[in-house]
Amino acid sequence: MKTLKLSVLTGLLMFTPLFASANIDASFSAPGPYITNTDSQFDVELTNFQILENTFSTLTIAGANIKDLKNAKFLDQNGWVKLTPYQIGADVIANFTPDTGFDKANKRVVTLQVNFKTAKDYVLGYSLVSEDGKVLSSTATPVTVTQNPVLGESVTRTLKYGDRGADVRALQEKMTKMGVYKGPITGNFLTMTRAAVKNLQGMYGLAKTGTVGPETQELFDQ
Repeated sequence: MKTLKLSVLTGLLMFTPLFASANIDASFSAPGPYITNTDSQFDVELTNFQILENTFSTLTIAGANIKDLKNAKFLDQNGWVKLTPYQIGADVIANFTPDTGFDKANKRVVTLQVNFKTAKDYVLGYSLVSEDGKVLSSTATPVTVTQNPVLGESVTRTLKYGDRGADVRALQEKMTKMGVYKGPITGNFLTMTRAAVKNLQGMYGLAKTGTVGPETQELFDQ
């Protein structure tokens, strides 16, 4: 996976020289390794964010061919905006200027949606770039895209605290419909999700483990 992370940085350096900034910190809110189905959503958090003008963003998908993607989008204040990716070497690149409308104090959240066609390992990279081509801040996360069907259709792994992915998102959505989960749909299996799973297991007389194994998964097939 370290080799993949180097490849995303290589792709970014092909595009623009690297410039380290102590002021702006970028990070994926769901750090890797991130396991997802073919449809995925990611948040990039920019802290100490002071530059609002004369910058643009770059999404890099390392180890990808343009044919591996269905589409890629970012969330603008008016809704989803489709990106226009292009190929640079072994990486797919897309440039955009987000106007999310989600700034809070010195923090901005950039929401990205990537729909894959091909199941394999990638590295997602995000960079904030100045108009003169300097990378002000960048971050990357490994992503494993699987063809496993989502929850309720024979999930192949046990879901537990700390897991992330489309199957966790599906779990949250289904428990919301069942009235046992009141939290946000994040795709992250954290405290609120574990508590909801325990409540659901108690309702059906199962051991309140807080993990979603075969017995608990069967509840979603009913």
